[in-house]
Amino acid sequence: NQSKYIRSCILNKNITVIPGIRELIIEIKRIGNNLNQLTRSVNRGTLTVLGEDFEVIKEDLKKVWDRLAAVLKKI
Repeated sequence: NQSKYIRSCILNKNITVIPGIRELIIEIKRIGNNLNQLTRSVNRGTLTVLGEDFEVIKEDLKKVWDRLAAVLKKI
């Protein structure tokens, strides 16, 4: 936010803006939420086979890691 930016400028700190990081954080939180829901279901005994759900999460994680690698190459 603006006040953080101004404080950083006053303190002569470098500010690095990473394009696309906000979207990656949202994706990681979504995947974490899915994992938590699956874990709760397994612990309750209402889910014993992950199958397709697990594969979807693996695919989502791969996409996020690929995007994160691309963002990191830019900085």
